[in-house]
Amino acid sequence: MKKVISYLFIGFIVSFSMKGQSLDNLLVTTENLYKDTETKLIFPTENKSFTFKPYQIADSSYTHYQIQLKKEQQKVLKNDPGLVLKATTQYNLNGDLDIETNNFTNSRIKTEVEWNILKSGFLNNSNKVKQLENEIVILDTKKEREQRIAWRRQFRLQYTYSINEELIELFETKQQFLSRYFDVIAALYTKKRVKREKFLVLAQQLNITETELENTKQFNVQLKDSINTAFIGESLPLLEIDTLYFRDEFTDHNNNNLQKRNDSLRAQNVKLQHHWTNDVSLSAYANYNWLQTNVSNRNFASIGLKLRVPLRFSSKKNLIAATIARDQAFYK
Repeated sequence: MKKVISYLFIGFIVSFSMKGQSLDNLLVTTENLYKDTETKLIFPTENKSFTFKPYQIADSSYTHYQIQLKKEQQKVLKNDPGLVLKATTQYNLNGDLDIETNNFTNSRIKTEVEWNILKSGFLNNSNKVKQLENEIVILDTKKEREQRIAWRRQFRLQYTYSINEELIELFETKQQFLSRYFDVIAALYTKKRVKREKFLVLAQQLNITETELENTKQFNVQLKDSINTAFIGESLPLLEIDTLYFRDEFTDHNNNNLQKRNDSLRAQNVKLQHHWTNDVSLSAYANYNWLQTNVSNRNFASIGLKLRVPLRFSSKKNLIAATIARDQAFYK
């Protein structure tokens, strides 16, 4: 309200200073004001010279690092065939009597290479690699969704900033127009051509315009730190949007297909976690033995297989089904 009163006061001063101005001069002033203003409002047209500057939001999300971690775990497992090197040495202080040869064994050395084929070995590692691959596929889908959300958020910031820049230019033009128009109205008022209420309406419009201009500038100051500098100063192009693409890309049918695929991958992982190779141990080994006795030294090599099968009296079928049902309900 104080600003409106100030504008009225200035208007009266201007009106007295323009008492001698003829209506013809006011008409010329008005025509010049119109000519200076009519070209300021430019509607968007097709801009083929617009250079699109694509940018990628930095991969710093928790999901991104989860994917990188699982890829590194895959590399470790792929390079782990399940080989184990063992070595033992033994020295008997009192000698160890071998009943068959009737000799005392003073010391022995044994080295062995063991290949774990099933549990904690080659096939088990292959199953873990497959589980990680399924988890990566699921996380990739999650990451794409998070990136779309982040990109849309960033796009809104970019779009709002660019729109505000154009609004600032329009508000400045409007402010200049209203200021000059205010002078014209003041002159007409002195000649009894307009009523006093016209001053009040025009002063309010000028006050609103200046407030909107200042608010928009302050808003863009806050936005600027979040804006890609490549887009600052760019005018917005007129884009033709392919609505069919968005219809096909973001339909419920497509989302349902992704959900079904992810459910299937999780079910595969549950089955792999309870695969029989995780319980059964089978390994092949080759070792070399060296013995020192009170008579002579002996050495020999041997090969063999080791098998360990746990005896269970219940099936994991119901456990697997319950786990799959729980996961589907959780990720629904």
